[in-house]
Amino acid sequence: MPSIIDGEPELHNRFYWVLMSIMPASAIVIPAYKPNQNLLTLTRHLRSLCDCAIVVVDDGSGSTFSGLFDDVSGIPGVTVIRNAVNLGKGAALKNGFNHALVAFPDIISLVTADADGQHLSDDIMAVANASNTDAMVLGVRSFKAGVPLRSKFGNVVSKYVYRLLTGIYLQDTQTGLRSVPRRLAEICLSIQTNRYEFETEQIIAAKSAGFGFREIPIQTVYIDDRTSTRCSIHSGSTSCSCATRFRASPPRWPIFLHSTS
Repeated sequence: MPSIIDGEPELHNRFYWVLMSIMPASAIVIPAYKPNQNLLTLTRHLRSLCDCAIVVVDDGSGSTFSGLFDDVSGIPGVTVIRNAVNLGKGAALKNGFNHALVAFPDIISLVTADADGQHLSDDIMAVANASNTDAMVLGVRSFKAGVPLRSKFGNVVSKYVYRLLTGIYLQDTQTGLRSVPRRLAEICLSIQTNRYEFETEQIIAAKSAGFGFREIPIQTVYIDDRTSTRCSIHSGSTSCSCATRFRASPPRWPIFLHSTS
């Protein structure tokens, strides 16, 4: 079960002031592989807070999870698209991006969130509310007391490797809670990697295309299972690998210069 490590009541209740503000037109993309009931709870709560379109990508979870995805697709405003086999988080995000960009031509950004309960709906709304056309918005965890050492290690290593090799300094390079400007989402469709390293290359693509970065503090939720720990370590190592490739050679995706005019 998820547990809040760095809980701050004012952050947890943030949706009250979010609902009082004008939120830019965004769609929420949630990749999911063999999810639990947290996905259903999250999508229901998000729809109770906003009118954002929600795209859930079933990344080849299999027939065992068909009932859960059917329940999710039954929520008004939620679309479920399915991959026949597990293609990886990057591929799922790209499929979700492509669907949202085609289906919702007026949105200015795509907000990505995890399906496992690590991202609270209040924080997703805060990131969506900060969406703009000029910068990627990142939901940043604090990694204070209570977070497993291995999770801290992966973030610290990737943070400083990023800074050394790319000149990008971010507090949380591995966060999956992001608002991606529409134009950047279009560029990201050409990124060749399909698994966790996609999120690393997405940040490098943003820098290469001239987008800025904005970081918003969110609550740190730790999912207490071995899979999450392995993913954290793997994400940290792939972040370092992608940053090293960036330093050694030009990006492999086509770069389109971004203009604010």
